[in-house]
Amino acid sequence: MDLLDDKVTDADDNVYNTIKIGNQIWMAENMKTTRYKGGTQIPLCEVGDIMLTAGYCWYNNNIMNKEKYGALYNHRAACQIAPKGWHLPTYSEWKELEDYLVSNGYNFDGTTMGNKIAKSMAAQTDWASSMKEGAIGNDLSKNNASGFSAIPVKSIVGPEYRGGSARWWSSTRYYQESVYAFGLNYDDESLEKYVPNDSCWNSVRLVRDK
Repeated sequence: MDLLDDKVTDADDNVYNTIKIGNQIWMAENMKTTRYKGGTQIPLCEVGDIMLTAGYCWYNNNIMNKEKYGALYNHRAACQIAPKGWHLPTYSEWKELEDYLVSNGYNFDGTTMGNKIAKSMAAQTDWASSMKEGAIGNDLSKNNASGFSAIPVKSIVGPEYRGGSARWWSSTRYYQESVYAFGLNYDDESLEKYVPNDSCWNSVRLVRDK
């Protein structure tokens, strides 16, 4: 799918590409703002910090990673950064994205049943190699049919984690301090769901209000 001419701007004046997938319009990049939607600064943290308030950090604690990877946010911050007309996707909206890709032949094998859409969402660069059939890391040239352009960003510091996975917050709480998140892994074929603690660090993709 092609990027849209419509772009979205955050409170830091960063401008993001967007993509239409089914009836949804998604950001085609990870958020990288350092400010809440009202303009107030979000506290800068380091990977591994446990914040009881909102915060953000950079991949490998290096601001040089901002443009490529975006920022990592805890859930408290992720819920407060969407510019007008956009929002943190709900669990149901992530599932709508999944269901559309599956039913419209974006599985790696062209089937329309089962969740095998990871390759269609992953970018053609940066992912670790895999020998598993249908996995993101098996022949990167076949990735990104949907235009979602996901790149691996792991909050844990260390070379052994590079190229491995990406995760994004939803706005839907699972239980008390746990929140639904969705993600991709280099050695897997599917979009997975997780229930991390809301103090964990994950990327953010927004979806446009309908």
